Amino acid sequence: MEFSRLSPLLSPTDRSPVRDWLRAVLRILISSLLFSAALAFAQSRGLDPIEQTPQGTPGNGSYFALVIGINDYHAPLARLKTAVNDAQAVGNILQTRYGFQVRYLLNRNATRFNILDALDRYRNTLGENDNLLIYYAGHGYSDREAQKAYWLPVDADSATSPNRIIADDLTTGVRVLPSRHVLIVSDSCYSGALTRDADAPVPSDGEAAFIRRMLRSRSRTLMASGGDEPVSDSGSNGHSVFASAVLHALDNDSHPMFTASDLFYESVRQQVAGRSEQLPQYSIIRNSDHDEGDFVFTRVITPAPSPVAPTPRVLAPASNTRSIVAAAPASQPDPSTSSGSKVDTSAMTPAFAFGRGEDMMKQHRYGDAEPLYRFACDGGVAGACTNLGWMVQSGFGVNRDDTQAAKLFRKACDGGNMRGCNNLGSMHESGHGVDAVSLYRKACDGGDTLACKNLGGMYENGKGIGKDDVQAVAFYRKACDANFAPGCTALGIEYANGRGVAKDYGQAAALYRKACDASDAGGCNSLGGLYLNGLGVQKDEAQAAQLAEKACEAGNAIACSNVGWMYQNAKGVTQDNAKAVSFFRKACDGNYPSGCTKLGLAFFNGSGVGKDDSQAAGFYRRACDTGDAEGCNNLGALYFNGTGVTRDDVQAATLAKRACDSGYARGCSNLGWMFESGRGVAKDVKQAEELYHSACEGHVEEGCKNLKRLNPSAPAS
Repeated sequence: MEFSRLSPLLSPTDRSPVRDWLRAVLRILISSLLFSAALAFAQSRGLDPIEQTPQGTPGNGSYFALVIGINDYHAPLARLKTAVNDAQAVGNILQTRYGFQVRYLLNRNATRFNILDALDRYRNTLGENDNLLIYYAGHGYSDREAQKAYWLPVDADSATSPNRIIADDLTTGVRVLPSRHVLIVSDSCYSGALTRDADAPVPSDGEAAFIRRMLRSRSRTLMASGGDEPVSDSGSNGHSVFASAVLHALDNDSHPMFTASDLFYESVRQQVAGRSEQLPQYSIIRNSDHDEGDFVFTRVITPAPSPVAPTPRVLAPASNTRSIVAAAPASQPDPSTSSGSKVDTSAMTPAFAFGRGEDMMKQHRYGDAEPLYRFACDGGVAGACTNLGWMVQSGFGVNRDDTQAAKLFRKACDGGNMRGCNNLGSMHESGHGVDAVSLYRKACDGGDTLACKNLGGMYENGKGIGKDDVQAVAFYRKACDANFAPGCTALGIEYANGRGVAKDYGQAAALYRKACDASDAGGCNSLGGLYLNGLGVQKDEAQAAQLAEKACEAGNAIACSNVGWMYQNAKGVTQDNAKAVSFFRKACDGNYPSGCTKLGLAFFNGSGVGKDDSQAAGFYRRACDTGDAEGCNNLGALYFNGTGVTRDDVQAATLAKRACDSGYARGCSNLGWMFESGRGVAKDVKQAEELYHSACEGHVEEGCKNLKRLNPSAPAS
């Protein structure tokens, strides 16, 4: 699905690159078909999970976190024990309690290149009102003679490795970031030396006026686990002393808004200094363009927890995700939360322990739930094995261990718990399709509606079993008849496409409505697509926009992209390019790659936002990295023309090939021209002709023209 496309690469016959390039862009923008929107709405059934869009604070932009944790160092550097667990716990609480969009770099992914590249990408994607927190847990090094401090990424094999990251690079990196606030939280030896002789921000008195003043002014600050000294890699509950203090402070501060200074001076400093020889630091990063502000944390508002059911509780995903999820509260849980108390099960029956475990789960006290579930599971309560398996698979309250989780799900399944069978099927599906089918079938036969929907997906995609649309329809119907809303959405899509059943838009509309009324965002989004195009219902663009916005508000990133398109094209709403940009940003923040591409295109064209080729490149890269072929094509075009990035023909060709290989015909046309001209690749006219042919078959006009020019006898597409 594309609402608009960019094709700035030029054919060999073009004589006016700028004029023809702009003309191509304009032609593409005005030729976007209404049917494209219907395709976007239909995509709501996709197999990718739909993640919650991070909540921005009014007037304070969005919150982002780069979370780095390294245990697996290579000799002679010592391996660490708690760094990765610390990083995961901190990232989770930032996401669930404070609305951060978190990017993790853990163990082998935490290389020097990846860390610095991540900072560079934030430079291209953050807005001027946004907030970035960088958390680092790993080795550090201080060169006292040179008065320099370093982080040691996973590819640094010694304290003097060329792969180490000097504090000067970090200072430069945060100085050029466009975001208003940047906070580095560093849990490493000698981390206090990252900013020497800097002033400390003043803690607030909690007054709203002070908070507003901190929000308005730029800040660049460091919270370090110690001064110019070694720090401990151990503490309590599997966390370092410093990480444990930070987690406790973030979890227990009851104020709706508070500064990082408040967090440090009112909680973290006392906890760390009182339990170790470390003396944590909070300072301004010198030479970082700090003004008079401070990083402000804002708690997000989350729905009240769902009531505890007497049976194992597992939430169904909002789309055909097949991910393993537990029906704890609607917000994502915090894996580190525990009262720290010892649970005595000696006087309990397994059934009673299971009930107590449910109580602990409701309160997010996963550390306390674990021994209760384990005791109940060992005592034959299959549901306890399922919930314990979910905790182990997710890393909540215990160390993550997929092998152990699979054993627990198997035990639950063998004990008659159908959700255990479903979850085991989810784990097997990626590499053991046939086993997944049998497990889903067993769970579905036992009444697990999610398993029925998942089994339908296996038949629809021919995964682990012969493709059979009729069987897919049957299992989707079984899930829908049992009032599992995502099953109704999936069944509606089959009716809309005539797969396994006669095409019937009226029936599709009825099924989408049933799902939407049951709060399935995918159903609302798909129903909006029918209203937009008058399929099965009377055409009503305003109703389509309302349904898409409802789905977007419920966290459906594809719907957010659709709403953006409607504002951009005045479909059911008054045209408003600025609003379009805001919805494209929501889609992108919700990890819908095409939303990032559309946001990049807005920056490229200066539509609804100031023209910024560098920002466009950042969003295209983000889209490309997450699988959007159009984003790869557009990023390649920027490299080809040296717009927003340094000109690089080889990189342009690589990206065009990636787009073409993913089925994006315009990428094939662009790659064909590069082969014909020998830019970025060895000149190969025959290969160019084949690529033009592929582009022409994909209805790309430039591909057809170039094919005819090279081979006049070539058949028309």
